[in-house]
Amino acid sequence: MRNPFELDAAKVAEYEKKYKDAVQPSLSEDVQAVGAFQRTGQYVLTIPIVGQIGLVFYLLYQSLHKRRAGSLPMNFLLAVTPEKVHAFKYRQGGYGKIKVVAVWQRSEIAVASTVDGAISSTVTFHISEDGEPQKIVCNTGKLSMNPWSAGVLELLGGRASGGERPDGSDTAPGGGSAGA
Repeated sequence: MRNPFELDAAKVAEYEKKYKDAVQPSLSEDVQAVGAFQRTGQYVLTIPIVGQIGLVFYLLYQSLHKRRAGSLPMNFLLAVTPEKVHAFKYRQGGYGKIKVVAVWQRSEIAVASTVDGAISSTVTFHISEDGEPQKIVCNTGKLSMNPWSAGVLELLGGRASGGERPDGSDTAPGGGSAGA
């Protein structure tokens, strides 16, 4: 009997093709990996009591998490090419309606940490834009069931296995400072 939690190779290939076909027309380089990500904190907004707290809470909550995600949209694709990483705004299921919202050199972005939760993984990226270090925190589907986003993270430094961040400092596993 087939494991219901095991990914079907045909489905993996189908979605990988959908993602790549959606972003490739906007890019001049070949796409090496594409994965879907979203801002953190979206699951809390689905709790019914949150809707009763009010609009002000909702707007403050959204603002906080938008800042943590480097002003990236609610749902976005990260596409890795040989030289750059591109972020695309997209609507889940609407692969044809995407728009580039950010572009970084690959040398400017690295995975700082990943934390697996019950249904999703929280990913922290360190980015160096114009010499200024920045941190972006976002979610993606649980990496053990999400080979597309796992491929993006692998190309950008893996699952926080340590190494050098874009600002030149070292990190130890888990995103902490190697000297701490």
